[in-house]
Amino acid sequence: MIDGNYQGKIGRLAWERADAVVWLDLPRWQVMRQVVTRTLIRALDRRALWNGNRESWAGFALWRRDESVIWWAWTSYPRVKRMYETALADASLTHLKWHRLRDRKDLENFLEKWL
Repeated sequence: MIDGNYQGKIGRLAWERADAVVWLDLPRWQVMRQVVTRTLIRALDRRALWNGNRESWAGFALWRRDESVIWWAWTSYPRVKRMYETALADASLTHLKWHRLRDRKDLENFLEKWL
């Protein structure tokens, strides 16, 4: 199992070796609401995330693009969506079982079936 988009690091290796892809293809408004809410909560409570990292208020500094997770989420959304749509149509990846989850109900149904 692998979580995330690692195309920049390992190319298509994960998809070539995988047997299934679970794609959370949520609407942009929902992704942004979740990112902003999560960034706000993490900046307020300063909880340690991974390797001692903590979310800071820089996440809201949209003009500081390299430091803003909100800017990254907004600008990467169309690129990531295109990447998954391209992969879904790629004849060399027909061995993959695709689970494209577009809303909370799809996610609940998937979890009920597979977990």
